[in-house]
Amino acid sequence: MATRRSNGEGTVRYAKTEGRFRAQYPDANGHRRTITGKTKRDVEKKVTPEFRLFKSLK
Repeated sequence: MATRRSNGEGTVRYAKTEGRFRAQYPDANGHRRTITGKTKRDVEKKVTPEFRLFKSLK
């Protein structure tokens, strides 16, 4: 079963047309930022530091 993400943590989905995973998360200004990667784990590793920075600025 999939785990649930916290509010404002963003989403991780597979972009079938690109053949890559895409994560979207809000930044400090409320804009949606996108990160892509080859695997879901790669994308989650990239998003975690970005999300921590966002939470510290909020």
